[in-house]
Formats: sequence, structure tokens, C-alpha cells
Amino acid sequence: MGGPLSVSSLREDICRVLDQILETATPVEIVHRGQILRIVPLGGRPDRLEGLQPHPEAVVGSAEDFVHVDWSREWRG
Repeated sequence: MGGPLSVSSLREDICRVLDQILETATPVEIVHRGQILRIVPLGGRPDRLEGLQPHPEAVVGSAEDFVHVDWSREWRG
């Protein structure tokens, strides 16, 4: 949907919005009196990735990418 809906937008198309929430298990945010409310299906699968914070220092790749890397400079001991 892209960003919080206004109450008037929700009111205009509430059946479609609710059906979408049930079908996709994706929460929808509503702005009401300056506060953001979230409609979430109770039986749906939680979006476990929603709270993840970006980590630009993380290395992205498969284990195979690291098999032949020389780690000797990283070892301390």
C-alpha cells in the first residue's frame, strides 16, 4: 500500500483493505489524530523481518565464498 492510510481512505475502501490484510498477513498502518494505528491479523504469520536494523558492515554471501579466504591475519592468540 505504501505508507499509512488516512482514516478517510480506509473508510472509502475498508473491505478491500481488510481483505488484503487477511490474504497477505501484512499489517496496514492508519493515521488517526496524529497517531499511527496498525491493523494486524491475529492468526496470521508475524513479519519477523520488520524489526531488523540494517548492518552495513555485514558480509553478504554464501559459505562457499569464504572457504578459500586467508583468515590468518584475523586470528589472535
